Amino acid sequence: MSIDLRDLLGRFEGRVEAGITTAPPERDDVAEGVEMIDDDSAPVTCKPLDVHAWVDGIQNSVCLGWDLSLPTCLHWVAAGGCDGARLLYVKEHMEIVGAESSRTAIERKLAGIDVEASYLPGSEPYVVMRNVAQRLTEKRDEMEQALLTEILAETDEYVVCDGSIANRVNSSRVLGVIKTTATRYLQDESVLWKLPKGHRSARFTIAAGRGGRYERHSCYVRLQPAERRGWDFGLVRLEAFDADLLEPLAARVLEVAQDGSRRDDRWDRHVTPVRNCEELLRSRRPGLF
Repeated sequence: MSIDLRDLLGRFEGRVEAGITTAPPERDDVAEGVEMIDDDSAPVTCKPLDVHAWVDGIQNSVCLGWDLSLPTCLHWVAAGGCDGARLLYVKEHMEIVGAESSRTAIERKLAGIDVEASYLPGSEPYVVMRNVAQRLTEKRDEMEQALLTEILAETDEYVVCDGSIANRVNSSRVLGVIKTTATRYLQDESVLWKLPKGHRSARFTIAAGRGGRYERHSCYVRLQPAERRGWDFGLVRLEAFDADLLEPLAARVLEVAQDGSRRDDRWDRHVTPVRNCEELLRSRRPGLF
């Protein structure tokens, strides 16, 4: 049977996207310890929050070699605070990471080279590989935490982090923008399916111990029109330790949302200052990475 695919395409959206080839995870389980603050979603109409810096971090790793199936890697991590166009704050760290059992061989190869090295436990390859990956993530988190502490000590203004603030510095001046929707927080998520651009969901409180040390307040915001897109297109979740800051933060992220003109697979929910922070940090990355 012959089909005119152009005719078929024209009867729908006139364009195609990547198809659904992997089943999405189940969303039956609602997170425990969630209490609603509001009953309904609402348009965001307040004055945008004044943000001093947008904080993000990046991480990179290359494998330098193997010793009896145990890897030796070079890690580089960086954290930055950006005003939207310039890096105001930056921290970087580079180190060799390998197994404790490979220490002698690694130290011999590093003779005369001024670079930090960390040696991790484990004798089985997959255990060492897991520890090496965990070290990379932990070091990035450490850099971001140190940077955040430094910024808060220098200014009384607000700082927005890329990601959850659940384990960040517990300050009302710290807020977060989360791009993922993996965890279900609302009993009735149908309100998100039809949430228009420029609106926020009802606000809710996430109890301490639910993925983090501190209680925080949250809501969803739609950054892009999604009537003809997937339910989570342009949907971000905000976090704050002060519930009254959620709406001003929503107004700010709506103001700095991307328009899709730049090459960014996450443009629909990746706000411009955070994207710029990542790009500025990458420009400082050693060429080996």
